[in-house]
Amino acid sequence: MVVLEHPARRNIKGEIMLPNLIFCRPTRSRYFGLTIRAITFFSILTFFPAGILWSQQPAVATDNLARVAIVNFSDMTGSQNYAYLSSSLSSAINTSMQTKFEYVALDPAMTAATATEIMTRNGKFDSSEANEFCKRTGADIIVYGFYTFDPLTNQIVMQTKINFAL
Repeated sequence: MVVLEHPARRNIKGEIMLPNLIFCRPTRSRYFGLTIRAITFFSILTFFPAGILWSQQPAVATDNLARVAIVNFSDMTGSQNYAYLSSSLSSAINTSMQTKFEYVALDPAMTAATATEIMTRNGKFDSSEANEFCKRTGADIIVYGFYTFDPLTNQIVMQTKINFAL
């Protein structure tokens, strides 16, 4: 602790008073900032690479994982108001499944192109078309479906199917 003294003061009688003592923070030397910077630099060099190594997840072998194709849902509403749901539903299913399962998701562009080639005239997959899709894409599992609008309940009704490759 550094003690600073005020210059001597005189009282009313002219006597010299003892100096007042004021306690304050120590002043920092010019090397203080350099010391702090050096300590910070060396701690970053020491702990940062270790943090990177510890935070990395172990590599997962994808050879043993199922290949899953999530096809865009078919819009059977007859209205363009719900067209955005087609890709949004498949994206939401993929995101939700990735939080619970490990699998290899097939390329959405490739699955959409193959699904367009295989689908029947009514825009839905049947089980034989789903099996054909799995053979062409190499998928082990296919998730597909369609949605319609129910005017009585004023709600969207979705039907989702999961087909395993045979």
